[in-house]
Formats: sequence, structure tokens, C-alpha cells
Amino acid sequence: MKIVFLEVESDKKIYRDYNGGYGTSFNAGKSLLGKFLTGLRTTKEYFPYMPYAYGATVMKKNGHEVSISTNKTDDADLVIMHASMPNHSHEMKYLKALNEEGIKVGIIGPFAGMKPELFEDAEFIIKGDVENILGGIKKEKDIPHGLVSSSVSNLDELPYPDWSLFPVEKFSYSPIITKKPFTFVLSSRGCTYGCNYCPYISESNLGSKYRMRSVENVIGELKHLKEKFGIKGIQFRDPLFTLIKKRTEDLCRAIIKENLGIEFGCETRLDRVDENLLDLMHEAGFRALKVGIESADLEVLRKSKRMPIALEHQERMIKHCDNIGMKVVGFYVIGLENDTEETVKATLKYSKKLNTDFANFTICTPIPGTEFYDTVKDRINTEDYDLFDNFHVTFDHPNIPKEKIIKYQEKALVGYYLRPRYFYKYFTKTIFT
Repeated sequence: MKIVFLEVESDKKIYRDYNGGYGTSFNAGKSLLGKFLTGLRTTKEYFPYMPYAYGATVMKKNGHEVSISTNKTDDADLVIMHASMPNHSHEMKYLKALNEEGIKVGIIGPFAGMKPELFEDAEFIIKGDVENILGGIKKEKDIPHGLVSSSVSNLDELPYPDWSLFPVEKFSYSPIITKKPFTFVLSSRGCTYGCNYCPYISESNLGSKYRMRSVENVIGELKHLKEKFGIKGIQFRDPLFTLIKKRTEDLCRAIIKENLGIEFGCETRLDRVDENLLDLMHEAGFRALKVGIESADLEVLRKSKRMPIALEHQERMIKHCDNIGMKVVGFYVIGLENDTEETVKATLKYSKKLNTDFANFTICTPIPGTEFYDTVKDRINTEDYDLFDNFHVTFDHPNIPKEKIIKYQEKALVGYYLRPRYFYKYFTKTIFT
């Protein structure tokens, strides 16, 4: 069978792999400076969608002719298409057109898993992990129908993604990870925390089911990536890379032993690291740490069921990263349900105090499958899913008018990067090191 994994283009940059697979975008606002920041980021980043990487690999192993295509399906027997929220209208047009041509379409992604009624033209919809379902399609008669659910319990049984199917030479994560060729690695799935707004623990993402690959299996992939593709930069896409300290230490020591010479980045919580672990990670080649700060108000975080991190520890870890030469990307959320204008202003002020190498400020968005979505669903003010991109206000906030939330978000991004203190840090640490 001829299988096409379809990448549907949009009029804005869509990060399908982010926001728990629901997708997000980036928009620093309508001002001249805002447009400049938007263009600066979106033109430099290009990377793959991990479920496509794994799905295409298992289908290729079954003997299918597999390709990754942008807006082209040719004479495909089956098209696999990811459903994202911020690109919903474009994807629905393609789904309808493919259906009219008689081409079977399988939809993947947590959005479709939570809203299958929106994708009635699809042959099937996968809720959860894609590998078991797609790997079970050996002939046309094996193509499933309707909504199907699946979970991979042993991640070590999965093959390494076959990046020969992808334009690896185009992958870029600059300026966070600067070395190329670059790609993603997923060493674990799931998260054990319970933030009520978090898409990574949504029902369609198997809730908080945490699974991890063995150190040996991860090292095997890293060696494979270096030997076959010459990979020099890797971002671990685990939602919580350092959850288990001993495993992180064992992996770092194994990387050091293999002397891989790869530049790494990862995502985690700052209460899951300490100075000794950060030093070991740096020795192993980690040069970037992406962390959720979210809000400066601990009570706002508690009411969103996010376990607060002691501010003193948070600040100490960021300072230590500065000292050892590890970049930090801080994430903030504006308009959490219990935010007020005062707490938002405090968060913006706190972000400048932390002065991380990079910062992103998104608008709190109700994601189907999360507890937060169920809480505010009667206050959702639009059915246009293209606006669920973390840069539009999609529910009526109890404390802050819509216009002010948008204003604070743009002010946060532009105001953060246009500061003498930030310029000094960027030019001394990012450019001259």
C-alpha cells in the first residue's frame, strides 16, 4: 500500500508537536516590534511531529511505500493526517477533499481523540499512541474503522524513528540548540503531575500515565542517530525529562562514557533538578533547559492544581544554569482562571527578575480532555478552533477582560526582549560563548 503522512500547511506557523500534540503557534502581537519577534522565531524553527516519525517507521517496516508530504497525496491508498486545533479549518478542508476523492484517511492526535464527532469523514481516528494501530495495518483489509484506542506499555519495543523519510537537513531548533544536523528524541511519555490546564495529561493523552525507555535503549538510539545521520543536536521531547533523578544520572553517565559529542536540550520542572544534577547534565552535553514557571503567584498555581515550586529554589537553579553556561527557556501562562490584573503584572515583573535566556508568554486556553476545559466549557466564547492556539482568548475570564489579556500577552513578549539587561545577557552568553 502507498501511505502518505500529510502535513497540511497553514497561513501561520503551526507547532503540531507542542501543547501536548493539540498544536500551538506563536504571535508576539500586531505591533511592528511584535511582528518582528514573531518572524524572528518562526523562520528559524523547523522540526518533525514525533507521532509521524514513529508511525511512518512502523508502517514502512510492514512493507508499505511510505512518504511524508506537504499538501500532496498523489495516488495514496491511505493518508494519515494529524489533527491540530490551530490548523483545524485547513485540515478539515483537506479531509473533505480527500473523502470526495475516495481516499481513505486516518486521523491521529489528541484533539481528534477528544472530538471525534468533528472528523466523521475519516476512516478511523486513533486515541492515544499510534504505533500499535498503524503497525497492525498490513493490508487494506486491516484498516480500522471509527474511533480506536491504543497504548504502548513497553516503549523499548518501539523501533527508532527512521529519519531517512524526513528532510533532516532542514530541522532546526536555533537558537536554543545550535548544532546541526538536529532532531528530536522521546525517552519517556506522560507526566505524573496534575495541572488542570495541561494538555499533556489530557484524557486523550492517556492522562498521567508515565512510561519510560531504558537507559540502554535511549543510548542505542543516540549512537544510531550519530552514526547514521551525523546528528549533533538533540532536544528530548519528554514532558518531564528529569522526573526520576537516578535514571537521569544513569543516562548522563552513559552519554559521557560513550563520548557522543552531541548538544542536548530537555524539558522539566525546576524542582526536579539540583546543582549536582545540573552539573552532571552539563558534563554530558546538555546546554538548554525548558521549564514552566507559569505564574509568580503560588496561590494562583495551587488553584490550578499545579504544585508550586519554592521561589528560592527556582531562582537558585536558574542562576546555577547561568553560571555553568546552560540556557534556560521560561514559560509563563497569562489568564489562568484565578489570575487578576495584579497577579499578571506580578508574573511579568517576576519574569524579568529571572531574566532567562528565552521566555514565552501564552494565553491560558481550555484544551478538550483537561479538567480546566470541563470547568470553563460553559464560558467558552468561540467555536473557531483555529483560535485555540494559546494566543487568543477563547473563554470569558472571571477577572480580566479579553482585551486586557491580549494586551498583557503582547506587552509581556515585547517588553521582555526589549530590555538593556536582556540584551546584555543575550550578547554576552548566547553570542560570545
